[in-house]
Amino acid sequence: MFISWLKKAGLIITTTLVVSCASTPYEFTQSANYSHRIKFLVMHYTAIDYEKSERVLVEEGGLSAHYLLPESNDDSYPDDELKVIQLVDERDRAWHAGKSFWQGREDLNDQSIGIEIVNVPTCHYPEVKPTVYMENDASKLCVFPDFDTKQVELLIELSKDILARNPDIGPTQVVGHSDIAPTRKNDPGPRFPWYQLYEAGVGAWYDSETVDKYWQQFSLSTPSVALMQKALRSYGYDIHVTNQLDPQTLDTLSAFQMHFLPWHVSGNADARSASVLFALMEKYFPKKAAKLMADYQQQQQAPEPVVEPLANAQVVVKVPTANPSSRKLVNDRGTFKAYKGRGKIIIENNNATSGEIFINGEKINIAKPLKAKKIYQYSLKKRTHDGINTFKVENIRPEGASLTLRFPYPTLNTKAVNKTSFSEVDKLINKEVAEGFPGAVLAVVKDGQLIKS
Repeated sequence: MFISWLKKAGLIITTTLVVSCASTPYEFTQSANYSHRIKFLVMHYTAIDYEKSERVLVEEGGLSAHYLLPESNDDSYPDDELKVIQLVDERDRAWHAGKSFWQGREDLNDQSIGIEIVNVPTCHYPEVKPTVYMENDASKLCVFPDFDTKQVELLIELSKDILARNPDIGPTQVVGHSDIAPTRKNDPGPRFPWYQLYEAGVGAWYDSETVDKYWQQFSLSTPSVALMQKALRSYGYDIHVTNQLDPQTLDTLSAFQMHFLPWHVSGNADARSASVLFALMEKYFPKKAAKLMADYQQQQQAPEPVVEPLANAQVVVKVPTANPSSRKLVNDRGTFKAYKGRGKIIIENNNATSGEIFINGEKINIAKPLKAKKIYQYSLKKRTHDGINTFKVENIRPEGASLTLRFPYPTLNTKAVNKTSFSEVDKLINKEVAEGFPGAVLAVVKDGQLIKS
């Protein structure tokens, strides 16, 4: 019996030693200089039913998300009660965000938790498809359904649990897929209940009184497009300051409006969008908001010079190229159409002090040094020829500075001397009019010259 007891004791001792040997020999002292890896919570809609969503998000070779939320009255959902489906552990990386950006961070798969919500918009496409199709292409018409009430309740409960486990996710870090990838995505769409989530303690929203304060100013004088771009960038969006309502700006404004002004998704940099944007900045980023308002006040004192609208430019390009090719000889150059002895270039200096611009291989003389935020216009009549002309830009200084170039569309010379007789054409028109034809208009153009009108 005693021996039996020793054997048991020996076994116990041996086991204790094994555990002791397996434990770490390191001491742990908590550093104050750290943060949590998860910074963002990203909302998506699936655009397909539950059964297809689960298959796409689970099977190898596809996408994924951390959570999937089913929808009531979905025939493909097998259970009677809605429940949260976890697909990936929160500590692991799910493939839900793709190429993305928010508040200075890129590739958010590494730093975010993604929730896919079953919601199926209906999109209609024209019979004749566009040659180039993009996710946000205006050629399709989408109708967005409301989100299921029970589903939203489940989403709020899940989101609050996620925020409790991941304290670095602040209100402005709860975003939609369209916020972090506005040129590619439009989910979770304009029907997503952002305000309802905010009231439950999830995500950001603005105060109506603050919006009214900014509306009183901005309804009289709207902030410039450049200032709107700065504010959107300061809030978190991946947008570059060009002072133009270019495609990136239209997409970003639409994403912002789907999130915070879903009843007014226009893509326009209007006063109401500016008022909401600045109210959000004041609430969540007060120091940045103060700086933006100082820029706005300066804008009122020194109005920007009037330049030709974007619609009158055949080429608009920002240099240096944001994503340059590995073939250096194709970067920061392009073509534009012109007539011999005519044409001009408009240069909007973002923050450069100098640069070199060549037209058809010849360097043009531009101001030295360039002044920041100033617009320059130069004639190209000594360097253009009929048809396709070339331009290239080099040596923009300092490092990181940029220029925006615009080449207006070529215009007709209406003062050309008519050396050609059109008397027979005139007789024919006059004869037809005399016989009862209501009238006619004739214009003859050659090499950019209006020679008969």
